[in-house]
Amino acid sequence: MAVSHATIHPTMPSENDNPSPKTQPPPLASLAFSSLSALATRCATHPLDTIKVIVQTSPSASITHILQTQSLASLYRGLGIATVFSVPALSLYLHTYDQCSTRLARLAGAHDGPALLAVHAVSAASAEALSSVFWTPMEVLKNTLQAAPARARPSTLALAAHIYRREGIRGFFRGYVLSLAVFVPYSVIYYVAYEQLKRGCAPAELGFATYAACAGVAGAVAGAASNGLDVVKTRVQVGAGRVRAGDVMRDIYRREGAMGFARGAGHRVAWITPSVVLSMSIYEVLKDSWKHDQEAGKRHE
Repeated sequence: MAVSHATIHPTMPSENDNPSPKTQPPPLASLAFSSLSALATRCATHPLDTIKVIVQTSPSASITHILQTQSLASLYRGLGIATVFSVPALSLYLHTYDQCSTRLARLAGAHDGPALLAVHAVSAASAEALSSVFWTPMEVLKNTLQAAPARARPSTLALAAHIYRREGIRGFFRGYVLSLAVFVPYSVIYYVAYEQLKRGCAPAELGFATYAACAGVAGAVAGAASNGLDVVKTRVQVGAGRVRAGDVMRDIYRREGAMGFARGAGHRVAWITPSVVLSMSIYEVLKDSWKHDQEAGKRHE
């Protein structure tokens, strides 16, 4: 779920170090780019997400059992609601990171070193905090649909009505604070790693394959590092009523030991890695194409 602003390569300050906000696509173009990125990523990786949710919420589940008992269509359950929420969520996430990182770098005069790392970290945390307004309701509905057995699986509308009757609007934001505890560190680790990897590449090397490689490595590291709290978050959101995170953590430790918090780590990484590879590469390539078109237009004026 992450894409970044233009890469800063030179070690000496220059106009290219902190690009003007004008070099970023306008809001409508950014929305179009991120929407295409969100749709492609969600459709391609949703089955992996479903497997991750089942493994994290069912201690007895294994990948072999899931593949033997679940059809491909069933692995796409929850796709509709995930798409409805993920498009605005990812758009807000990407746009916020781009704008924050560009403007903060210019204001702070951050060209390299700890100052630039801090810009990436603050921008990532800000993007996650804002976009979680969309991500959390999506996770509550999607995770419940994905974890439910076929014979007891409600429709999306029936599930939404049930949550509203029992808990009101607050029910759709179950685990919001816990989501921030999971994904703010994830986003910070991801973007700091991604930007550093990208800085090691020459501008001429930047393209789909390079973006994909940098995103894949950063996503795998960030996904593995944040898995423990993600297990807790998923079980809180799938649980009916007001389930306390502390109770869930104690229950996991009592039933499964410390390894319970590592449950589904491989599946989480297997889902996150292609997700960020696709979302990052598509978004970055579309932005690069827009910038090249702008530069070509100026040369012909």
